[in-house]
Amino acid sequence: MDMSFNMSPGVCPPAWYCDYINAVMSKFPNPDLPMSSVRSNYSLTPQDRSLIENQLSYEDAIDTLDEEVHALRIAISTLETRQSLYRKYKEYQFSFLSPIRKMPNELLVHIFTYVCADSIDLVGTVPGDFWDIQRVCVHWRNIIHSTPSLWRSFEIKEISSADPNTPPPAMIAYRIQLCLQYSGNSPLAISLRPVDVTAFPIFIMEDIANQCHRWERFAVDVDILVGAREETDIRVIIKNKGLPNLRELTIDGQEPFGSLSGRTPCPFRLFKGASAVEEIYLFSTTLPGVKDFPWSSTRKLVLEQCDILSDNELGSVLRVMPSLEELVWYSNNIRIDSEESPAINIPSLRTLTVESPDLLDDIYSDDDPPIFPKLFIPHLTNLKIVEDIREIHSSYLVFIAQEVI
Repeated sequence: MDMSFNMSPGVCPPAWYCDYINAVMSKFPNPDLPMSSVRSNYSLTPQDRSLIENQLSYEDAIDTLDEEVHALRIAISTLETRQSLYRKYKEYQFSFLSPIRKMPNELLVHIFTYVCADSIDLVGTVPGDFWDIQRVCVHWRNIIHSTPSLWRSFEIKEISSADPNTPPPAMIAYRIQLCLQYSGNSPLAISLRPVDVTAFPIFIMEDIANQCHRWERFAVDVDILVGAREETDIRVIIKNKGLPNLRELTIDGQEPFGSLSGRTPCPFRLFKGASAVEEIYLFSTTLPGVKDFPWSSTRKLVLEQCDILSDNELGSVLRVMPSLEELVWYSNNIRIDSEESPAINIPSLRTLTVESPDLLDDIYSDDDPPIFPKLFIPHLTNLKIVEDIREIHSSYLVFIAQEVI
């Protein structure tokens, strides 16, 4: 028996179902024997018994019903699939009327610039970041790929080989290559200061070094520089291409405050040709020598937890910085050669920031030399003490008054 039906949306399911049940019931061997007789005390006649035993095939009837149930389930599943497709199609059609599709590309670029962070997170483990925006649609991705200003700044901070959410080094290297490619000829702002240096793909440093002529702001960990120098001769690359656009340089040793012996020597001479650098930030490293570093154009110098061999060494460096206008001093380890040493003269300095009041109790003590060098700043206009003034020892204020100004 062919029990197939056209399951078009125009057929009413209840009427169709009733017709189908009547068709099945009409094929039973003994339709005249009512089903209610099973519940009664009805006694079968010899004719009924013979008809049931000889003509009724229960297995065939059950198999037929199973086939029909299976056909119905397929038909229902097909209808549900079609219904879901129609709903999605409706949503897609209405999306064409969305106002955002009429928004100019220039305005979208401003929105992307506002929504995204100032610097691209190359690790990208936070949902909704720069990388997720590109997955919204092809149009948005094309706009982002064609806007160099969105790719010019990238950084690595929260990275650890022990973190399962950290992308593999190959993925990080691929993202760096994308930034270098899509940024075009724009000046680059790069920060490579990962928490775990072992998770950083050192092999990608050659590609970064090849773009050194575009560096505008560059921050790097000492161990990355050392590892890159061992993997490839980035010194030759930087020397050949130069650092004409570098304006801000940050070098981070990431070592605890302590002696010189526990720190990785930094290859400062890599940046010797950066004659236009204006801001220098040194964290947890040694102080470069006069001939090893570009000091002449520096306007701002930040020294935080650095090891300085002597106040004479610091004086030699400060004397070759005629344009220095701001100095930030935070918990540095300096050896004072002699309390009778003359003060270091910095005539161009306008702003001095000191952030180490917890170490200032030794100033002018009888046993220990001061931990801050003597400075003569004739044109100082702004003195910043970054702590609660009530927690600073009074002798520090006397020291500032007598030795700084």
